[in-house]
Amino acid sequence: MKYALILDTSFIRGRLWREGEIVHAYDGPFGRAIQPCDENGVLLTKVKASVKLCAYGVQHAGAGRWVVTDPQGEKCSEVFQRDPNDPAKAKADAQAEADRLNAGGDAVQVPDEAVEETEQAELPDA
Repeated sequence: MKYALILDTSFIRGRLWREGEIVHAYDGPFGRAIQPCDENGVLLTKVKASVKLCAYGVQHAGAGRWVVTDPQGEKCSEVFQRDPNDPAKAKADAQAEADRLNAGGDAVQVPDEAVEETEQAELPDA
C-alpha cells in the first residue's frame, strides 16, 4: 500500500489535506507538496538504481597509481602502477577490478607489506 505525507496544504480526493497528514492508498503523482512515506509518516529516500551502496571503488594513490578500496575504505587490491605509454591504463585496470568485485567476485587478499613495499619502491632517494 502506498502512503503519502502532505508537506504543504493540498486538495486530494475532494478533501483539503493539511501539512503533516498521511494519505493512505495514495495512487497519484508525488511532487513538492506530496512525498512518498511509510505508514508512520517517515519519508522514503530516493536511491538511483545505478548507485550501489557498499560498493568497491577506486582510489588514487599518488604518482599515477590506483588501488581498489572495499566498502569501508580500506585497500583491498594490489597497487595498479602508472604505465608511461598509457597513463590512463592504471585507473582503467583498477576500475575493472572494482567492477569485478561489485559483480560478486572474490577479493584477492594482498598483505599490507606488499602494498607498502610497492609504494616505497616508487619513492626517489633523497
